[in-house]
Amino acid sequence: MSEFNKWLDAEIKELARYKDNNMIWGKHTEAVRIREIYRQCNEAQSTLDKQKITAVADRICLKFCRFPEVYDDKERMAKEHCKECPLSELIK
Repeated sequence: MSEFNKWLDAEIKELARYKDNNMIWGKHTEAVRIREIYRQCNEAQSTLDKQKITAVADRICLKFCRFPEVYDDKERMAKEHCKECPLSELIK
């Protein structure tokens, strides 16, 4: 979709030259609106993906991490092991 974004940005830039023509300015306004909707959809999708990844990482930690059995102090475990865990890279 980055090709679409490039095309849309170029189209908006081109249409912006015709401020005096109401018909073309309407096209410009609609293109700007489409770009904003597209941006919002991408943000929502990104957030949804992040939430899914975090949920899966949490389930893996709860079921498969061996360190909670060794440590009584969860904060110490987090400092010594969780920060180095590959799963923590996923949820950053």
